[in-house]
Amino acid sequence: MDYTPEPIDTSKVKLPIQLDELLEILAKNTHDLWAKQRIEEGWSHGPKRSDNTHPGLVPYDELRPRS
Repeated sequence: MDYTPEPIDTSKVKLPIQLDELLEILAKNTHDLWAKQRIEEGWSHGPKRSDNTHPGLVPYDELRPRS
């Protein structure tokens, strides 16, 4: 398969405060989709990223903020 991801740069996007709730819902959903796929592949939570563990494999509300 020849696939090159091309994400858009959203670093300078400023959303109106009225969309904060929607933004959180979408972020949680994206995380849950990612976590569901990892769990189905046999991954589990672990303190370090490896071939089958990931520290971010926790509920969205338990994720640490990125610095």
